[in-house]
Amino acid sequence: MSPNPPRAPRARRRTERRGLRLWPVGLVLALAFVTALAVAASVFFAGWDLLGARGLKSEHRIDAQSLPPTWRPPTA
Repeated sequence: MSPNPPRAPRARRRTERRGLRLWPVGLVLALAFVTALAVAASVFFAGWDLLGARGLKSEHRIDAQSLPPTWRPPTA
């Protein structure tokens, strides 16, 4: 018997396994969800800022006093 048997197949299997390691599915799903929330929030706030909606005040009901004076209702 030889003192050192060949170990090439085991070493090859180890490198193949090391190359195919995947992330845990739960972690990937959580990161994807958090990333999607961050992107959606940034798009929403960028649109909010671009539309100039910061100075809006809440109106419970729209009536003639809350509309600009140049606006006239359509005539039938």
